[in-house]
Amino acid sequence: MARIKTVVGLARKLGLVSGYIQGWSKGSPVHPGNAYAVDQCPGLPGDVPLVLVECGFAESAPKECHERVIQRVDHHNPGDPGFDCAPEAFWEGSSIGQVVNWINSDLAEPQAMGPLFAEAVAPHMRDLYLAAAADHCLKAAYEECCPGISSEEIETWRVQTRAKHQNQPEETVRMRIREARATIMQALHNPEQVVEIAGGPIVRLPGTINELPEASMQLGVPVEYRMEDARSKRIKVGLIGGEPAQIEEWMDRFARDYGLEDVYGAPVRGFAGGYQPMKKED
Repeated sequence: MARIKTVVGLARKLGLVSGYIQGWSKGSPVHPGNAYAVDQCPGLPGDVPLVLVECGFAESAPKECHERVIQRVDHHNPGDPGFDCAPEAFWEGSSIGQVVNWINSDLAEPQAMGPLFAEAVAPHMRDLYLAAAADHCLKAAYEECCPGISSEEIETWRVQTRAKHQNQPEETVRMRIREARATIMQALHNPEQVVEIAGGPIVRLPGTINELPEASMQLGVPVEYRMEDARSKRIKVGLIGGEPAQIEEWMDRFARDYGLEDVYGAPVRGFAGGYQPMKKED
């Protein structure tokens, strides 16, 4: 979301947008777990139209909030503009790409400001391009299925950005990825930790490990994991790095067998998950 804020900031300097605000739910800023339950927008100016980016209004939100929405930007749920976009169209599918394209086509070009917006965004475009590929379909980026992106470039970029985000040396991140890769490969050779889904193996881990997504995508090995959601305290069970058929079968059969609720997933993008119900206290 930080990169989308950067793009919006550039557009605001050109007078193309009013700005960026965060929605609230039940008195607090939203987070990924409740981003589609926005019930108020503190600081929302006058009658300006709204573009929703990876969020949505709850039914209880004021009617005027719903009426102001002119565009949705998202790729997480069925029906979203980028949900079914394949790796070859990762830019159009990613939320970053959708924001850049929409500002350019619907705001900048009609005002003859397309060249100015392009000039403002140009210094950031390579970073935005790599971020879009990593966010929309990281596994495909490592497999060089995203046009114009090599596996070496995406790996270097990911290590650099993750090191910066974690405030850790790059070599520390690389070491953690190597360790995670070793854990996955060890599990892959243990029959008790491997299950066939849609004709291909997936590795089951009892929990999660540092840099698991990176290691899974680099190896091309789908991994099922378990972890506690920090906010809800529910146990999340997920599958990453799977082929579309594996994701579909996991959502249809395995999630049901596990008794998961709030199941989500995007077969084209290679991930799925759900939550174990909270145990009722006696």
